[in-house]
Parts: sequence; C-alpha cells; structure tokens
Amino acid sequence: MSSLHDDAPLFWQFWRHSELNTARRALMLERIERDAVQGSDGVRPIWPQAATPLPAPDASVHTPWARRRSERQFAARPLAPKALSNLLWPLSERADGHRQLASGGGKYPLRVHVIGLALEGMPPAVHWYDPQRHGLTRRAPAPSWPVLAEVLGWADSTPAAVLVVTALVDGMVAKYGERGGRFALLEAGSYLGALQWECARSGLGSLALGSYDDQRLLRVIHADAERELAMAVCAVGHPLQP
Repeated sequence: MSSLHDDAPLFWQFWRHSELNTARRALMLERIERDAVQGSDGVRPIWPQAATPLPAPDASVHTPWARRRSERQFAARPLAPKALSNLLWPLSERADGHRQLASGGGKYPLRVHVIGLALEGMPPAVHWYDPQRHGLTRRAPAPSWPVLAEVLGWADSTPAAVLVVTALVDGMVAKYGERGGRFALLEAGSYLGALQWECARSGLGSLALGSYDDQRLLRVIHADAERELAMAVCAVGHPLQP
C-alpha cells in the first residue's frame, strides 16, 4: 500500500478524505438539506443564446435519451439474462484484448460486480463480471435488501440488481501519478454512461448512487479493501411506471 501512496500521494489523500462512512454520510446529508433550502440557478453562460441551431438528432439517438430518468421506484420483476447481457456487453473485452470502452494507457483498472437481487433463473448472489468471457462468476450470497440498502444509503425500492464498479489503480498511478487517478475516475464515468444508455435504450430504469459506505460496500462484494476502490454504483431494474 505504501508504494501506491508513493506513486500518487495527493490522489490517495483526496480519495481517503472523500470516502463515506456513517458519520461522513450524516454530514453530507446536512449539506444536501442546506442546499435544498438555499436553492441555486446554476452557472449561466455570459454569452447569448445559440444563434445557429443544429439539425434535429436522428430518432435512434434522441428516443433512448428522451427516456432516460433517474428511477427510484422499481417493479417487483426479475431481470432476464438477455437484458443483463445487453447491459454488460459494452464493458466486455474484444477478441484483440482491448475493451469496448477506452482506458488511459490501456491499463483497464476497472472491475464490475453484480449484486443480483432478482435475476431470472438465479438465486440472489454477488457476482464478478468476467469481461473476457462475458459471463458471471458467483462470489457469495447477496445480502438482504434492508442490509444492502443501509450500506448504499438508499432504500426507496428494491432494484433487480446493483452494479458496482471498482478500480485497482496501481498501474494507472504508477504510470501517470495523480493524473492517473483522474483517468480512472473518467473511465468509471464512461462505464456509468454506457450502463445508463443501455437502460434507456432497452426501457430499464437505473439510478446512479453516491451515498454508499465505501468500506462496507467493498466487503459486501468481497473486494480487496486494501487496494480496490469503489468508483461507481448503479441500481438497475424494471421501472414501476413504464
């Protein structure tokens, strides 16, 4: 661990101080409540509105994005294997060893874990997604939803699955230093975007979560808590209101 800190000490300082636990989550919720009272118009540009309109996008682009929502209420309906396959395919490895999505320096630091709560034909379990063989490796039984919801800091509704993107940033920070940490975060964002795009395209609901307890979540998915970082979490399922 010390060698990793030597490669990018400022990134590790930032990361450890931005992790959430029970106490830090409570402080974040206080900030959210204050922000809700204060309100904000956001940052507005100083230049005038666009004078040159662009043509309307193709329906194949517009239609899925028009459906994208942050879904907080999921139907009690399992996720079919084909739907899960479509969802994870953009994160898979090609025959040439590269991935569908880009990675800084070709390091591919990200791992994907599927906490299946309602997967058709499968008992509730924690799986590792094998990008090379495009399949799942069962790691352990899934926790009950009340237990997992407490770890995630969100309990509105039970999704069919919770996808957890983690990172082993050793190679990234060894090559790029602190900048490698930023590259890993950008890569996690591209994974999250791909998941949300496929959910929108196929009519599934999704919700990106940021309120999770880092260390407890890593224990739930049986990750290496000393070296692996919880980068992104996405709850997926059939929306309650299609």
